[in-house]
Amino acid sequence: MYTSIQNRQVSDSWLFRYCGRAGGLIVIGGWLIVVVFEMLREGPPVLDNYYQAIPLVVIFAGYAVGWRKEILGGVLAIVGTVAFMTQYVTMFGLLPGGGALWFAAPGVFYLIAHYLDGRHVDQRSR
Repeated sequence: MYTSIQNRQVSDSWLFRYCGRAGGLIVIGGWLIVVVFEMLREGPPVLDNYYQAIPLVVIFAGYAVGWRKEILGGVLAIVGTVAFMTQYVTMFGLLPGGGALWFAAPGVFYLIAHYLDGRHVDQRSR
């Protein structure tokens, strides 16, 4: 399938790929803004909060890896999101807000882009 942008047609995989890339940048930027404001308001985090950084590193690494290797980046972002939510439930005894699911969105976009690319290769080879 193809999508029109201005006077140019691009593949759907291109659209999802760039949604994943832009989404990753938006999530990282938003997260940094929240962390900076939180540090200014409350001071440095306690030691227990640093444990939450481990799944976030996996998520953000997934965003970066996804620029070149969509499957690996997408899986890292999704697995990191599941780990983040599991750790949150373990630490606090309740589910994080619905916004935590948005950590996985760029990874899902990467996987969709890869799937759509693979489908086009199969169609052209027939």
